[in-house]
Amino acid sequence: MTGFQLAWVLFALAHCGCSGALNGAAVERHPPPGPKAEPALSSGDPLAAAPAKSPPKPSASPERASSIARSWSFDEGPLGQLPPDFLSVVGQWQLSHDESGPSGSPILAQSASSAKAVFNLVLAKGTSYRDVDLSVRLRSVAGRIDQGGGLVWRARDAGNYYIARYNPLEDNLRLYTVVDGRRQMIESATVRIDHDAWHTLRITMRGDQTECFLDGTKHLDRQDGTFSDAGQIGLWTKADAQTHFDDLSVREAASSSERP
Repeated sequence: MTGFQLAWVLFALAHCGCSGALNGAAVERHPPPGPKAEPALSSGDPLAAAPAKSPPKPSASPERASSIARSWSFDEGPLGQLPPDFLSVVGQWQLSHDESGPSGSPILAQSASSAKAVFNLVLAKGTSYRDVDLSVRLRSVAGRIDQGGGLVWRARDAGNYYIARYNPLEDNLRLYTVVDGRRQMIESATVRIDHDAWHTLRITMRGDQTECFLDGTKHLDRQDGTFSDAGQIGLWTKADAQTHFDDLSVREAASSSERP
């Protein structure tokens, strides 16, 4: 091949895009790789992402006051003052000496000489009972208008509650409602016992049924639905009745099926 022919061949190859053939096969060009895709996880795969769950909320189970058994022996605290667990509504309630008391001295005394129509009342703070088994020991000390005293339960406030009281002057045990400060008798029983001794007063109320016991003997058994909600418990005397109280206790009343 002459020099002219060789130059012509090289010129043709340069202009037809075949220069790569001089170095062998043409090189296949690929676009630059993108981000590597993660393989999809099936729903059965244990590594599959589950929907995010909010942390479990603690179950609300507040302890009901009515289910808590409580008792007060009045053995602690400075004499002449009201125990911190109680609120004096009317009267003069304070710790005092009484060597004849069931648990010895001291005891809780109501020592005010109030007017005839006055109800002396002290309430136990933080109590709320509906079906209730309530008891206290009491001794009548003095009183010309009235004597003795009793138990209060399902109290809404200072003027609305149930009351069961023993009166040595009248030789009776009575069950009352007090509604807006006015007392209404539900039932009464005649009882004749030692006026100077300590006695145990106990009431149970389940639903609308109330039973009243004095020294272990049931004297009253009556239905009444005036107060159906839970309420505070407390102690009570009337007018100038000065009375000593000891060993107050309360618990939720057992249902009929749980009673012995």
